Amino acid sequence: MAIPVLAVLAYYVHPVRVVDAHVLAWFSRFEYTTPTSYVYTTTGHVARAITFFAEPVPLLVIVGFGCAYAVRRRRPVDAVAALVIVAGANLTTQTLKHLLTHDRYEPFLAHHPNMNTFPSGHVTAAATIVVALVWTAAPARRRAIAWVGAAYVVLVGISTFVLEWHFPSDVLGALAVTGAWTFGVLAVYLRLAERRLRLRRGSRPGALADQLDDLADDLADVEVLRRVDAGDPRGT
Repeated sequence: MAIPVLAVLAYYVHPVRVVDAHVLAWFSRFEYTTPTSYVYTTTGHVARAITFFAEPVPLLVIVGFGCAYAVRRRRPVDAVAALVIVAGANLTTQTLKHLLTHDRYEPFLAHHPNMNTFPSGHVTAAATIVVALVWTAAPARRRAIAWVGAAYVVLVGISTFVLEWHFPSDVLGALAVTGAWTFGVLAVYLRLAERRLRLRRGSRPGALADQLDDLADDLADVEVLRRVDAGDPRGT
């Protein structure tokens, strides 16, 4: 739902379009541009280096290492889930970029991004790399990877502004696509995990909540017995 709303706001709501373009113009001033030329400065080269890892080949290499690590940990399901998120989100973004091609001309911009910029492919790639690495990493390392990865995604987004590749709404659209695929796969993952738990314990469908209630009752009974043994009258 967020993706079509963002597209409508970015394309057809004039105040949002103006703000979108002004943010782009503010960041792009860090890169030397004229109406007739486009030359990378030091800032532009740094921005380009940051976005390098969100290109297709580095993406495949990094995600491949993450999936190989998950398989080594005997967690092939984690590797499959990461691959589904990466493939699904990036294919969705590329499809939307062509379906939602639209002119976003603003007269005060020195250079305009291409018309098929929503959502951002580079930000989608960067975000899915982070999600895949978090998903396939050992639990003790996930928090650190998530924080470093979030910082990297922010830097990629800012770099696309500096390089005049994308509007801010394109970045938000990419995050929406990645989030949709991540939470969708997570929902399926948890459902399958719950089903495996039922089969392992031989419980009937829908009994997970009952098992938790039974566990709470058992803990309460243990507490009562402990108080009786200690001579506490509240245990009777």
